[in-house]
Amino acid sequence: MVILSHVLAIVLLFWLAFQWASRSRVLTSFQQLSFASLPVSSSRIADSVPTEGKRLRLQVKVAIICASDISGDAEPPGGRCQRGRDMKVLVVDDEKDITALVAYHLEWEGFRVFQAHDGLQALELVRRERPDLLILDLMLPHLGGLDVCRRLRKEPESARLPILMLTAKADEADKVLGLELGGDDYLTKPFGPKELVARVKALIRRSEEVPAEEVLKAGSLEIDLGRYTVAIRKRAVELTTKEFDLLKALILARGRALTREHLLDRVWGYERSSEIESRTVDVHVRRLREKLGPEARRIITVKNVGYRFDQDT
Repeated sequence: MVILSHVLAIVLLFWLAFQWASRSRVLTSFQQLSFASLPVSSSRIADSVPTEGKRLRLQVKVAIICASDISGDAEPPGGRCQRGRDMKVLVVDDEKDITALVAYHLEWEGFRVFQAHDGLQALELVRRERPDLLILDLMLPHLGGLDVCRRLRKEPESARLPILMLTAKADEADKVLGLELGGDDYLTKPFGPKELVARVKALIRRSEEVPAEEVLKAGSLEIDLGRYTVAIRKRAVELTTKEFDLLKALILARGRALTREHLLDRVWGYERSSEIESRTVDVHVRRLREKLGPEARRIITVKNVGYRFDQDT
């Protein structure tokens, strides 16, 4: 009996030593990992993990690796879902962890993702790769996000490029400024990846909506949907992207009154007016009227509702 007890004790000691050695090897291997060495397509970086229906905040950012990544059987994200249909998205942020996280979720949806980390690099990639959508941070080195947006809107090749502004600046004034300079949507950090992907898809859907009529006319006003131009008596009228989209939405309504909430959703992509004050619509309508001159009379204010476009005035 005594001999059996000694044998069991020795076996237990060997087992504990083996477990300690295995744990040490795992910890050493994990400490040697770096975010740069992890394939973004099969791993993702996070600072929280789901637990019991909630998210547990971590003290440091970690790389989340699937079991298939370790076994070598990982499938490329684009291979799982082709919803993006190989459309190109350029993600611009000076924080490489952010661009890696955004790229992972978009690639999972089938998008081809390019990354840039300063404003000048972003302009170069837009001209070279011709992306279908741009996700743009405002606080960038060398050239700020707002300046990038200004330059892109002045170039015919990128005037219609959908731009989603992704930034930590959450003040209303910053949102309004970004949208007025040509941004199509605005998402503040921290953000949910699912919401980001949903907004990207919504922006692309809106950019693909081309009515059967390429040129719409009302009196002396002509709006060319294909070329994104507006003219009065054959003379060009310079509009911002948002002003053009606002005018197009009003004309396509065929005389129906559109609420401010509808315009916020249709033109800016906001489902709830609380996300951005409805007076933004009023400001854009006022500026649009100023630029349309005598044809501004066609944009009629409907009290307590919104606006409508009168083609017969």
